[in-house]
Amino acid sequence: MNAKSRSMIIGLTLLMVIAIGISGYRVSADQNSLQRNEARIETAAKLAQTGDEAAVRLLIDAIFAIDDEIPAEVVDPLKDRVLRAQLQFQQGLHPFISDEQIADGVNHIANQLELPLYTRTDAGQIQHLQMSVLHIFPVILQSNLSSGRLTGTHYSPVQAAFLQLLMIRQKISNPFYQIPKPEWDSRETSEGQSMKSDGKSIHGPRTAEVRAAIAARIPALTSIKGTALGHEALDHSGIAR
Repeated sequence: MNAKSRSMIIGLTLLMVIAIGISGYRVSADQNSLQRNEARIETAAKLAQTGDEAAVRLLIDAIFAIDDEIPAEVVDPLKDRVLRAQLQFQQGLHPFISDEQIADGVNHIANQLELPLYTRTDAGQIQHLQMSVLHIFPVILQSNLSSGRLTGTHYSPVQAAFLQLLMIRQKISNPFYQIPKPEWDSRETSEGQSMKSDGKSIHGPRTAEVRAAIAARIPALTSIKGTALGHEALDHSGIAR
């Protein structure tokens, strides 16, 4: 395997499972970086409310903000796909996307990479994450951009991609979400509305385990298979090709 192929494989895996999280939610980011990226996404979301294609592309660039070492050829096809789907949505040609579909996209990645069971999610966790970060991202999460329709449990393609990327970030680094479904359900029942998380990743005790599981899968991925995995996740999330 040549160096370029190796870079593509590592880049895609990091993109979809480690570094794909919005850069403001990386463990290494300082508070100023967090605030800059939050502001960038919200500013772009305001501009995208016009429905202008260039503005929507800027928003997608913002939510896919990642480290420079991730090859553009890995990121660009996924961004282009989300853009096409969002433009279709704005014309009434793309259906809403549900919490269940977003969860299915996250779970497909976890299943294909054979990650620990606590990296699986469901509609309830997606809803919880959406409500937890709503005060940080009110523009991108409160309306389906140009449609003017309120969200709740149904989203536009851009919103769905945003929540999917953010939940992946949580499953890698946030101990609040690194628990299996039965434990989550039990905690939710006992704590009710007191369950809170701001969605900002921190190193949890299970982070090293997840990273090790991902690293173990890298040698089995070719660039073609890796790209296919990214598209499959968007398929499961209901984002049209």
